[in-house]
Amino acid sequence: MNNNIVSLVSDALVKAGSTFREDKKQAYRQAIEKETNEKAKWVLQTILDNANVAESNRSPLCDDTGIPHMVLEIGPNRSVSGKMLDDIREGIRQGLRELPGRPMGI
Repeated sequence: MNNNIVSLVSDALVKAGSTFREDKKQAYRQAIEKETNEKAKWVLQTILDNANVAESNRSPLCDDTGIPHMVLEIGPNRSVSGKMLDDIREGIRQGLRELPGRPMGI
């Protein structure tokens, strides 16, 4: 097992499930600033607050809606071995154990 691949995949899965990109957070901040309906403003602020808590706790975002999809991109003249795929699957398994939430399939 290549622990580096396993660790990188696990960390990527947890990060993807527990953080908003900075541009998304900024979009929420701008929307909150412009929003005139107090209930809508509250909802937007709650989503942003949840994102900040999820990131600091490495816990799932409230907008998590299901099964994570992993995409493996490889360059030209490169190959992926069965062992590498096994390590990627193990990284996904470990990441799903670290990121608490409802049961998900791999």
